[in-house]
Amino acid sequence: MKHLRFVILVLVILTSCKESSEKSLMFDFGKGVYKEPFRGILKDKPYPFVQSLKYPPYKWFLSDTLVFNKTFIIDFNEEALRSNSTAEIAFVDSLYNPVKELQFDVNGQPISNNFFTVKADSLSKTLNIQCKVHPGFGEQHIAGFLIIRGSQLDVVNNTPLQQELNVVADWKLEQKYKTPWLLWILWLLTIVLILAVIIILLCKIGQLLSNVFKAIAGAVKILPIIFTGKKHVAFSFVTEDGENGRRNRSERKTKKNDKESNNQDDEMGKRHAFCFKPWVGKSYTQGIDGKRVMALGESHYCDTPEEALPDITSNVVNYYLSQEREHEGWMNTYTRFASALTSGKPLSITERIEAWNKILFYNYVQVPIVGPRVAPTSEQFATGEKPFFELLEKYRPHRVLVWGKRLYNNLPQQGNEQPGIELPNGRSIEVWGYTLSDGSVVKLLPITHPSAPMFSPRKWYPVIQQFISS
Repeated sequence: MKHLRFVILVLVILTSCKESSEKSLMFDFGKGVYKEPFRGILKDKPYPFVQSLKYPPYKWFLSDTLVFNKTFIIDFNEEALRSNSTAEIAFVDSLYNPVKELQFDVNGQPISNNFFTVKADSLSKTLNIQCKVHPGFGEQHIAGFLIIRGSQLDVVNNTPLQQELNVVADWKLEQKYKTPWLLWILWLLTIVLILAVIIILLCKIGQLLSNVFKAIAGAVKILPIIFTGKKHVAFSFVTEDGENGRRNRSERKTKKNDKESNNQDDEMGKRHAFCFKPWVGKSYTQGIDGKRVMALGESHYCDTPEEALPDITSNVVNYYLSQEREHEGWMNTYTRFASALTSGKPLSITERIEAWNKILFYNYVQVPIVGPRVAPTSEQFATGEKPFFELLEKYRPHRVLVWGKRLYNNLPQQGNEQPGIELPNGRSIEVWGYTLSDGSVVKLLPITHPSAPMFSPRKWYPVIQQFISS
């Protein structure tokens, strides 16, 4: 008589409690959530976004393949154990076909040919089932059967085996999608950063092209002056020896041209041989602590020759000090200098006006520059030497604050070095001096240009005060 061999399958859930029934068991792997980045507007998987997931920090936000874990126990009776029986078990879909999108592992070993074999070498065997779901499977509720076959088995869960493939349990799992919002935010920030860099580069290129076009336009406007002999008062000055600031006068000029030139010379003579008259504050002669102080800028830039008026320096300062004007960005230069001159602290409008009325302001280069942030040439710097010394003789400042190292390094070489300004950190700032016709010495101190980002009124105030009082 044939001996009865049977196997009992028991599902262990969470606390590994055993559960059996004459009906089919249910292996519920549960529900998992996969963070799918390519959803909605990104469902077509744009190439740059796909490639970004290969690199940090983007790949840090990518979900791994979903893995479901369950444990169940197989109990063999002693007859099955003595006969070394085996059981072959497989997970299939509702049509008894393998589920290609799923990968089942048993005790860490992949299942080959969809079936895995369990040998009856102990009365009870624990199987750790791991199910991996391919992300591309999408949002799915997946279900199927657990089937068993074994030629040496007679009974499974107290049910006689009637055919080769026997359904002994149902199984199911569910995969849901979720949008990884942190990854999307990171992508958005990256796009914003790239756009910002592009905009900055385009602005820089536009500014560069603008300066080039202005330089070309300025050169085109100057050409008629050079080749036809036409003059504009804003582009010329006359020195004591009769030399024109842009070019030497021609001895072959007609009497008519000489007369026109003399008329211009008369007008320029009223300006004491400098093209751009200085701004002279109402209280300049009283000065600061009894010292007449002069601020020396580098140059004016003008879009057209018509803008290069003799009074342009005074017009700019008056425009800045007008309380009826709205604030403009370029005015910060004048405000920061006034602060460094008086207190190192923010100033009211009244305090700014009072500060500027105590000084004289003059731009050294005596020809207009064709664009902002364009450095004057050595020839353009040379135009300012004689007018500069004439201005010193006329207004006799005691102290001159030179705006920027570039201007300071291009000032006339005559003169001599004066005792420097000693700083608290042990360093010192060079002071230069020019001797006037009466034997008095005008001292010059180079300071950071007030338009520069590193210019600090608070730091420069004590230095300037020490310079003025020395």
